[in-house]
Amino acid sequence: MGTRNMGMRPVLRRMAVALGAAGTAFAGPVLRLPVSRDVWLSSYATERRFNMGAAPRLKLKIHQEFALVDVDCAPLDGRPAREAWLHVKPAGGHRLGLNGGTDLTWLVVSTVSHDWVEGHSRSYAEDPEGGGATFLESSFGRQDWGWPGATLCDVTLGNGNTLRCAGRLEPLGDGWLRLPVEPRLVHALQAGASHGLLLMDGATGVSVNCTIASRESGEGPFLLVAPAETPDPPPAPVAVLEVAPAPDRADREWGAACVQVTVPEGAFAYDIRVGGDPMPRWQVPFADAPGRRQEIVLCRLPPDRELDWQIRALARGGRGGPWHRGRLRGSPALGIPPLPAAATSRAGGAPPALGPEAVVWAAPAVAKFSPVGGRLQGEAMAGDPRRGNAVWDGAARTVFLHAGRGDIVSFQLLFEGRVAEATVTAADLAAAEGILPADGVRLWRTWYVGGYAELALPLVSPVRCPWPDNGVPGQTLQALTVDVAVPPDQPTGLYKGNLMLTAGEASLAIRLETTVHSARLPASIHFNPELNCYGGPGRAGSD
Repeated sequence: MGTRNMGMRPVLRRMAVALGAAGTAFAGPVLRLPVSRDVWLSSYATERRFNMGAAPRLKLKIHQEFALVDVDCAPLDGRPAREAWLHVKPAGGHRLGLNGGTDLTWLVVSTVSHDWVEGHSRSYAEDPEGGGATFLESSFGRQDWGWPGATLCDVTLGNGNTLRCAGRLEPLGDGWLRLPVEPRLVHALQAGASHGLLLMDGATGVSVNCTIASRESGEGPFLLVAPAETPDPPPAPVAVLEVAPAPDRADREWGAACVQVTVPEGAFAYDIRVGGDPMPRWQVPFADAPGRRQEIVLCRLPPDRELDWQIRALARGGRGGPWHRGRLRGSPALGIPPLPAAATSRAGGAPPALGPEAVVWAAPAVAKFSPVGGRLQGEAMAGDPRRGNAVWDGAARTVFLHAGRGDIVSFQLLFEGRVAEATVTAADLAAAEGILPADGVRLWRTWYVGGYAELALPLVSPVRCPWPDNGVPGQTLQALTVDVAVPPDQPTGLYKGNLMLTAGEASLAIRLETTVHSARLPASIHFNPELNCYGGPGRAGSD
């Protein structure tokens, strides 16, 4: 070892001089680590199953197309990186030439917490033979990105216990660009806590198709790393404070366990093995500050089974501390309780009449019926919805709803035939536990555009069919939406009442039964309501 190091030092000194002449800011010896494998991937809808692992270029296009690259850190001999610079060579696709002949100005770099296969495809194509990585799979047809349904995004960019940094690309004047990379990302490579790096454009748009040369071109990306003079010492032992099942992190197939440790001195990452197998990196966090208590959740474990396990800390350059060995038991798999049977259709009966020329029936709030002929639009429904459906029984003349506390539940009331003027009046809904007040029932008129239900307007006048101001030629059906608001402190139970419909001398009672369940909806929403209108009324947490 000593002889080899002595032989390398003059080479490193010469490399430092040559690189310094090119403008690199390193002080002291540096190592050039070329990319050993790379792949270009796409998240675009029709390209998610494509692999471009043997292409001569790597396309970087904001969140649509990006590259995975990997380097061999063995030449660092365990010495942690002090500084690191990523070098890439633009290979076309720009429009404006804003930065040394390319539009690339800003890159995001992330660690990758699941291994991947480079693949054989040279352009947009599937790679069944080589099994190359795609946006949807780490190996085409063979391996997901850690769990069913995961994509590349789940194991990069801060997700799945990954690290990231970003910065401005600097042109070097010789056709190359360079980017400072936070040393801890290189430490993750050295410690085996990352399977390469994700490169993502952070500044252009979808109209730009910037590319960089891949390793297959002979001018692929590389890292210049200035290592410390000596490796970090091995970390101290990991003090395990508690090991317990974690049923809240189980799923229907796998159990989980929670481990509490005290972070030892010198720890950068962890190596964890259960039943002799290494835990995947997306489950293993990087080490917190020394002396702090850190929680590590291990999921996808064999359920309710005692297993051997071990943990050790890893230093920045990858040196491992002593192993802690023990036994743990994963929780049972998550039990899925049987759900009560729900009526998706009802045998029902003929809808009741309102006067000599019209009938009335009810339907789910999201169904759409043509205002001419009453045909169901855009979906199928078992049987005749006029006789019975998920919320309606024509024979019983009853609407059935289910709500949580603090909920608003809805249905449609449909008038079919000729209606001159009709009114709808709600009464309180009563149960042994209390009253659902009638003032929580609101009525909305459906407005039709091009033969389709498009808007719900507050009902401020009697119901008509046809409704002259809407101007639907040949209209035979008019829908109302009925909202029932349930107070957040409403007692649970089955609440019953009537909607009274009148049209001239005719009248009709539609029975309304609302079951209030124990679930309580939050007073504030926790998502951004988009409502298919490219904006919406506000963001989560706003007034």
